[in-house]
Amino acid sequence: MPYGDLRKHVCQRFASYEDLDKYDCTIEEREDYEPHIMNGVVVYSGVDYEKILRDAEKEADVIVWDGGNNDLPFYKPDLHIVVADPHRPGHELKYHPGEANLRMADVVIINKVDTADPKNREVVKKNVKETNPKAVIIKATSPITVDNPELSQR
Repeated sequence: MPYGDLRKHVCQRFASYEDLDKYDCTIEEREDYEPHIMNGVVVYSGVDYEKILRDAEKEADVIVWDGGNNDLPFYKPDLHIVVADPHRPGHELKYHPGEANLRMADVVIINKVDTADPKNREVVKKNVKETNPKAVIIKATSPITVDNPELSQR
């Protein structure tokens, strides 16, 4: 998600760390883009969604459109995936646009099942089934890892 002068952020392509400097990225933008770049993923960002989509289509067979937890798709996706958090049971129904995305979802991933209370996991699962019975439900874990575990012993 771009910050700052949005007139300069019509459509940007990030494939290297040099691109972050080229576009004078803020720390927030770097937080968003660096993990993807580190994994070899090209990131598009900006405010002109049609241009972003058209440019991305030129080089990718699969486009993952991440609304950043506060967006509705402006284009109908071939597969609409939504992530639900069982650490916040009920939030999937209480907040916009989360509830709207849940209703449109083809797939709902209930994340963090390894750390969430089993009762909360069931609340989210029940809410998904009642709100969007056609959605495929996938349970996922989110293991916590660190690059240098020896540093955490201090």
